[in-house]
Amino acid sequence: MKLLNMISLVCAFLLFQKMVQAQSDEEYSVRIYVNIVYEDMSQVDGALIKVYDKNRNYLCERFSDTNELGATVIEDTNIIREYGTYYLEVSKPGYTTEMKQVEVKNEQVRLCPGVILKPEKNQSIVWWVLGMLFLFVGFGLWCCGRKRGGA
Repeated sequence: MKLLNMISLVCAFLLFQKMVQAQSDEEYSVRIYVNIVYEDMSQVDGALIKVYDKNRNYLCERFSDTNELGATVIEDTNIIREYGTYYLEVSKPGYTTEMKQVEVKNEQVRLCPGVILKPEKNQSIVWWVLGMLFLFVGFGLWCCGRKRGGA
C-alpha cells in the first residue's frame, strides 16, 4: 500500500513537471505548485496554506483548490517576487498541521514536496479511560473501607 502511495505521488509530480514546462512560454511569475492529499491519496480542498519566506516571515495565505492536475497554485506577484526558499504551512481542522520547504530556483523548479494530511490523534479517549479507572478504583476503595467499618 505504501509503495502504491509513493508511486501515486511520483506520478503526480511528473504531471506537475509537465504542467510547469507547458507554462514556460507564458509570461513568467513566481508560482508554487502544492499537491495536498489525505492518507488514502484523495485530493484535499479547503486546506489553509500559509506562505513564509526564508526567515519564516509570514507572506500570505490561501485555501487549497485543486486544478485539473490536482495541484493548488500559489501565485501572487506582489508577495512572492523572487527565487529562493519558502515555507508552506498546511492545515485543516481535524488534521495535523504540516510544514514543507520549497525551493523556487527557476521557471522549471517550483514544486513543493507532496503534503499528506493525517487525522489528529484524539487524546480525549486517554483522559476518559484514566477518569473511569480513577472512579472504579475510588469506588472499590470506598466499598472496602465501608465493609471494614461495618464488620
